[in-house]
Amino acid sequence: MAVSQILVTVTDLSGKVLADQQCQRLQAQEPPATLGRAIAVGRQLLGTAGCGGEMLAGVGIGLSGPSHRTDNHAGSQLRPGWHGFDFESFIQRSLQVPVVVDSVVNLMARGEHTAHWSGHGNFMFVNVDSSIGSAIISGGRLQPGANGATGGLGHVRASNGGDLACPCGNYGCLDMISSVPALVRKVRQHGVDARTGEDLLRLAADGQPEVISALHQGGREIGDVLATAVSLLNPSVIVLGGSLGESADVLAGVREVVYQRALPPVTSQLQINHSLLHHQATIAGATQVVADRVLSPAAIDAAVLDLLS
Repeated sequence: MAVSQILVTVTDLSGKVLADQQCQRLQAQEPPATLGRAIAVGRQLLGTAGCGGEMLAGVGIGLSGPSHRTDNHAGSQLRPGWHGFDFESFIQRSLQVPVVVDSVVNLMARGEHTAHWSGHGNFMFVNVDSSIGSAIISGGRLQPGANGATGGLGHVRASNGGDLACPCGNYGCLDMISSVPALVRKVRQHGVDARTGEDLLRLAADGQPEVISALHQGGREIGDVLATAVSLLNPSVIVLGGSLGESADVLAGVREVVYQRALPPVTSQLQINHSLLHHQATIAGATQVVADRVLSPAAIDAAVLDLLS
């Protein structure tokens, strides 16, 4: 699986965007070539923002899919050639700054939670995009799981998934009926010219009935899986993000089934909403994890010792 896009952004530690650039699509390239391109663009953007390399505090990287961290290695099991690659060491050799790697959905959750939902200690973020992922905040802390692999909502077997084969090797996964590619395939079977999540949103806004129906049913399927998670975890807030996270039809479908299936003790105060940060959620989360790293007491103590030595 190739990396389809890279967004490189320079922010200050408060999260203010100073410069950004969408890189060209990279087909069938391994991590060194992909990251080399990102580093080169990052250096250019530092200059554009009027910052020298010595002002760079750290780097946050978001990867699609579960992060599967082990000994600072990261990658997705669905990304051959990327699993187990040591992203942190590779970037640090070039830029000599702290590097934090996590899944995109974890970064989105951190950004969204900090910006708008910090008063809710039990929170879920669901990313509805080319795949469906989630992140869980419990007791105010992100829950990565034993291997950093929590949140694989798209690979939970869906009630209506049938025998559809998923690239993960299983059958009937939620991704195969409710992700952007699945919904695009569904509407194209009815003669609708759609290729992306943005196309689906546009056509739904124009009142295209096949698209509206597909989005609503896609939301219902997500809600069917989420109802189990809600019963187990009892979050007070669920936020939908990603390219279809702004769909009113997806949101309506999710709400319909979750509130119907989960019992009143866990839904009586449950809010299910769209992302308020939209596409900025990942950037906000990446900035936050870097700021947490470089401004931690241990990092500050080490910097003071370096100045005194």
